[in-house]
Amino acid sequence: MGNGTYDNSDTEFYYGKIDKKIFKKMNDSISDDFFSFEGKYILSQAGIPCRILIKIYNENDTFIYDFIYGSKFSGLPDEIRNFIANLIEMTNEWYLAEQTKPKAKEIPKEEQEHL
Repeated sequence: MGNGTYDNSDTEFYYGKIDKKIFKKMNDSISDDFFSFEGKYILSQAGIPCRILIKIYNENDTFIYDFIYGSKFSGLPDEIRNFIANLIEMTNEWYLAEQTKPKAKEIPKEEQEHL
């Protein structure tokens, strides 16, 4: 969610299906070493609490990469940093387009019973 800055005001969660070309490009950019970092890591807690949670699904498996750390920590593995940077670059156009779409109106609970 958001743009990764401390004062980020975009707290919307955007999701959708990714274009097959982007998915293939993302897949091709993952190094073999990337998969060795699967798991949960609690790293240096100095600074503001941060978390990067990456979940990758395919037909047979789910790969979870969970890094909890403080903002003053700068030691995420290169494979993880590169993956995130590539993914942001590949999906930025989609992300910007999602921000301009009208927000879904929340339906009050009393009205949900009649749906």
